[in-house]
Amino acid sequence: MQLGGSPDEVAFLPDVGINPKGEDLDHKRYDRLLTKEELLRLDREEPFWRRLRLILFIAFWIIWVGLLVASILIIVFSPKCPLRPKQEFWNHKVGYWVDPFAFRDSDGDFIGDLKGLSSSLSYIHDSIGAGYLILTSMLKGHYTNGHIIGLPTSLTEIDPVLGGPAEVKDVIKAFKKQGIEVVITLGLNGVSTRSELFSQRNLFRPTKEFSGSQINRNGQKMDLFYGLFKDMADFDHRNPEVVSLLKDAVKLWLDMGFDGIVLTDAAFFAAENISHETEYNLNVCFIFVIILGI
Repeated sequence: MQLGGSPDEVAFLPDVGINPKGEDLDHKRYDRLLTKEELLRLDREEPFWRRLRLILFIAFWIIWVGLLVASILIIVFSPKCPLRPKQEFWNHKVGYWVDPFAFRDSDGDFIGDLKGLSSSLSYIHDSIGAGYLILTSMLKGHYTNGHIIGLPTSLTEIDPVLGGPAEVKDVIKAFKKQGIEVVITLGLNGVSTRSELFSQRNLFRPTKEFSGSQINRNGQKMDLFYGLFKDMADFDHRNPEVVSLLKDAVKLWLDMGFDGIVLTDAAFFAAENISHETEYNLNVCFIFVIILGI
């Protein structure tokens, strides 16, 4: 239905019912739209709706400001989250355990070496995804101690089949450049009876009877020592000279650039079959763990 006005001014009203006589129902209700003045007059004549709108408007802003203030107070007075403790590299990185003697060989002698290990950096970093490297014992005598493999003759030297100090530093430098920490394994329980240290008998723990551990002889019938394996003598960790010797060895490897040390056979620092020594030797073991920081 078109209302009055120019042809361009068109307004549409809702459909109205048609009675049987063809006349519009409630025709007078839709004969025109309300003007602005009429709407304002209606607002004045109906103050309830104006008050209601004003009340709702004020309530909205009161609630909004209240929520804002409450949020600020919650942020200010809520207890702060505790700082995340610093994690050492072994707590959040993947470790890769490598036996250098059985890893890559660089000189064709069928024995792994440190140069071969350095050449495998991309494999360890990219393919394995290692975050830190754990090297098994590399001490002198571990491989070159005659036919006895695994018994070191020195605590401060690398087995010559692997290389020398220069190769050790090259490995550490190369891996650290890629963000990979390097850890070395040390056995501080004892050394081979072929070691020069064995000439200092006071450094080792003697025994006069068999008590469940393997006993080694130094050529004299009654001169016996405790040993974890055959041809190995255990250090006497009660001896201050031994403690000083082991501390110096640990310091040497850490100063060389290693990021940590893994102790092998640490459980055997305590001889459980000798009750009066057990507690003391366990304490010595714990002291070394604290010194190494691992």
